[in-house]
Amino acid sequence: CDWSSDVCSSDLSTAVDFDLAKLQSRGRILSVSSGAIAFSPRLIDNDPKTVYRFSGNDLHPTVVLELSGQEPVHRVSSVFEGNENATLEVYLLSELPKSFTHLSGTPINCLADPNHPNEAKADFAQTNVRYLVFQWTRSKPSHDPFWVAELCAFGNVSADPIASLSGKSEA
Repeated sequence: CDWSSDVCSSDLSTAVDFDLAKLQSRGRILSVSSGAIAFSPRLIDNDPKTVYRFSGNDLHPTVVLELSGQEPVHRVSSVFEGNENATLEVYLLSELPKSFTHLSGTPINCLADPNHPNEAKADFAQTNVRYLVFQWTRSKPSHDPFWVAELCAFGNVSADPIASLSGKSEA
């Protein structure tokens, strides 16, 4: 994520890569596996200094993120506690599952950045989704909470604000 802006790259002639998960984009957290749900907006507030804390006993910290509608997503990323050796998988869903403990479908494996082990991301073919389930796997419990600073879900949106509002682009 580019923490200074929701826009990662801007080619104003066509489209921009925009973080659809953020509060400013009307993203919202529906569920967390542990911790206080009241603090969950910290996960999508575009401020890496604010963190959400999962219970140290939660071996599979999980977040269910709802986008503002069916949105085209092609990249996900997260910043989280890097010294835990946690792995991150993200499920792309059009409908909410009945259970978050046994998610169906194939998750996207997010790879950690070798230079920044607390950051993980994955690029994939653009997919229209409404919900994203971010799920970390930790090898052992801890007395300290497991923290996550940011969740991101990038999609291409029109750079022309009039086209974005009307759903049409000028030729």
